[in-house]
Amino acid sequence: MTEAFRINGVDRGTIKMTAPIAELQIVDPDLFNSLKFNPPSDTLLSFAKKCASHIRPEKRIIIEDMKSRGKLLPLLMKY
Repeated sequence: MTEAFRINGVDRGTIKMTAPIAELQIVDPDLFNSLKFNPPSDTLLSFAKKCASHIRPEKRIIIEDMKSRGKLLPLLMKY
C-alpha cells in the first residue's frame, strides 16, 4: 500500500480520513447513493464525515470483518 500511495502522491492520512466514503459505498450502496456530494459547498473531508456518520453499527461490524479478511476493496489495482 505504501508503494501505491507513493506512486499516486497521496499520503496515508488522506486515505484514512476519506476511507468512510469507500466503506459506505461498499457495504451500503443504496444509502451511499442517497447522500449528495455538492462540490461548490462540500469538501471531500466534510463528505467523508457525512458518510462516517451514516455508517450504522451493524455495517461497521461488516466493515471491520472485511478489513480483517482483506476483502474490503472489491478490486486490486496493479501498477
